[in-house]
Amino acid sequence: ARQGRVRGVCKALHTGARHQVWQIEIFDEQGRLCCSSRLTTAIV
Repeated sequence: ARQGRVRGVCKALHTGARHQVWQIEIFDEQGRLCCSSRLTTAIV
């Protein structure tokens, strides 16, 4: 998206005792997917 607003959606795919996995998607004003990423974190 070069202009206008974007909307981000974050969903937990796994939330365990030692790690978490999150799916992040960013959509433009027309609802088209602009970016998709996955984040894995370690719980220490």
